Amino acid sequence: VACKIHHHSSSRKKTQSISSSIPQGHSRSLLKGTAERRVRRSDTSFTVSASLTSPQNNVALKWHGLHHTTFIVSDLEVSLKFYQSILGLEVDQSRPTSENTGAWLKMGQDRVHLLCVPTPDPTDISSRPEHGGRDRHICVGIEDIKPLEDSLTKAGIPFTKSKSGRPAIFFRDPDSNTIEVGQSLAWRET
Repeated sequence: VACKIHHHSSSRKKTQSISSSIPQGHSRSLLKGTAERRVRRSDTSFTVSASLTSPQNNVALKWHGLHHTTFIVSDLEVSLKFYQSILGLEVDQSRPTSENTGAWLKMGQDRVHLLCVPTPDPTDISSRPEHGGRDRHICVGIEDIKPLEDSLTKAGIPFTKSKSGRPAIFFRDPDSNTIEVGQSLAWRET
């Protein structure tokens, strides 16, 4: 995979090329072609283009789905209040935690693991993309998005709607972890 980032601003133009190879035997689905996207952020814009190739060897693996997502948090009590009071998640008491460093929460059939350890990621929101869809994030489905929008609004938590026009929103938890929630039918059999 080869990726080029063209940085444009009023004072300079800079091109950065990033190349990486996929080791043989590693499973990564890539499509042939070129993807290009222009990203704007304040007075700076970026054009990102990537050349994509197909893997030479396919490995037949039978995935069951995403078991859990771990978010690094700085204050477990504040995070639990957010995830329980605003998102309505329940603590999964059956999951182990060690020395009060975290908690497991139920989200449908999946789990969210809150892990209270020092983070290597920037939590200063000004250094992250404004729209959560341009940042690392998880996406979960919900039957009706309106009650969640109401809960976030009531709590004063900003969110942005999907730029594609589909019923989905992006928001951040107290540690700037990004969550996308899309209104959809359940995609798994129960």
